[in-house]
Amino acid sequence: MALALLKNGVWKRWDGWLDQVQHNIMAVEHCWSSAELADAGLAVIQPAIIPPGKVAVGEPSLVDDDGIPRESFELEDAPQPEPPTLAEYAARRRWQVEIGGTTWSGWPIHTDRGSQSKITSEAFAALAGLREEPAPWKFADGQFRPLSNADVIDMAQAARNHVVASFGIEAEILAGIAAGTITTTEQIDAAFAGF
Repeated sequence: MALALLKNGVWKRWDGWLDQVQHNIMAVEHCWSSAELADAGLAVIQPAIIPPGKVAVGEPSLVDDDGIPRESFELEDAPQPEPPTLAEYAARRRWQVEIGGTTWSGWPIHTDRGSQSKITSEAFAALAGLREEPAPWKFADGQFRPLSNADVIDMAQAARNHVVASFGIEAEILAGIAAGTITTTEQIDAAFAGF
């Protein structure tokens, strides 16, 4: 918290001097009430309001905002991020497809990273004889359905196939980018259109 002193109608950052007495700024900031601050002509400096798409430049000045000191900056347009390279765009699209889910036996399954781990763990439990069957599995539509151990292994294979296929398409796209046959994001989107 920083304080400002209103002097001759202008807010100035307070340096600790008040009525020719040096005060401990920290003690005043933390111990004085709002009324005591106002009686001394002091007020808490409010932070600058930086609108979206702008960045502050240089050192702040103080302005009066309806009787309250507020920091103010010169503003500039925020720099625009560089558009992603085609390879970065392809990786982002592959990730969206990878975690976007798939279906198994007509039922929707999650394929986000956490779900991939859970499905793999369940398949491992089935293979290791640690899983009782049938046991319920919650699908992406929120419904529980009983699955045998063979079902769980088959579902895990479907999830894996989905993930592997998404990486395979990304690899083909990267080869196309390197060869110069893929030159737009639209071509990348079209390559993933089947998912």
